[in-house]
Amino acid sequence: MSTPQTHHTQPPPLPTAAEGARGASPCAALDATSRSSQRASQRISPRASLCASLCASLCASLCASLLLAAPARGEELKDDRGSKGLQLTAAFGGYGGAGTGVSGEGLGLHRGTSASLLIAEEVVPRLTIGLGSDSYFGGSADGRYEVGVYSFSLEARWRLSAHLRGLTVSGALGIGGGGFKPAAGQPASVEEASGGGGLWKLGVGYELGASAPGGFSLTPRLTYQRLGAQMGSQVSAQLVALAIEVSWESGRGRSEGGE
Repeated sequence: MSTPQTHHTQPPPLPTAAEGARGASPCAALDATSRSSQRASQRISPRASLCASLCASLCASLCASLLLAAPARGEELKDDRGSKGLQLTAAFGGYGGAGTGVSGEGLGLHRGTSASLLIAEEVVPRLTIGLGSDSYFGGSADGRYEVGVYSFSLEARWRLSAHLRGLTVSGALGIGGGGFKPAAGQPASVEEASGGGGLWKLGVGYELGASAPGGFSLTPRLTYQRLGAQMGSQVSAQLVALAIEVSWESGRGRSEGGE
């Protein structure tokens, strides 16, 4: 007697999401796609939002900086230099002084004529810096010597007043040289004394001129200059000069009732 055979039938496989979507209605497929997009956007939205915020902040800061830094239309950049500009100065006057000889002995008082030149610029309001030279020609009060002193220096001047003209003080450092030469007819005991070295100078003056920059001005100035002994020589000179300076300035086209 034969035993009937049993046939085991395997269940059909479950459809995949894509097959289900294809087999489903169009509305169901659209709804599944939307849910997948929402899940993806939820995963990346925090990073995307942070990056977008940072980029927006950087762009806003950069634009604000450029707008603040750029001058308005038709507006020129501010010139912080002094309004006087380039200055050319010549001075003439008289001086008196004293000196020492080779061995450090006093040579007595001497007096004569002084002349100076200065090329400078007002680098910032009220401060002028330039290069100058000074010359002194004269003789000793007792007639024994003829005197000549020359110097070259870097000079700075500061105007005390906030107005364009007014009281100024000056200071200079440089080098110089000079000598005391026996006058004609002096005995051999009167020795020549010459030397050179470092110098410093101080001065005070009052500038007179127009209330607008540019043009000419006059300045009475009192200066004291010390030429020290150098290189083993005891020759030195101390000079006090009173001079009238005549200056021309280029101006920078900005008037100053006060700065």
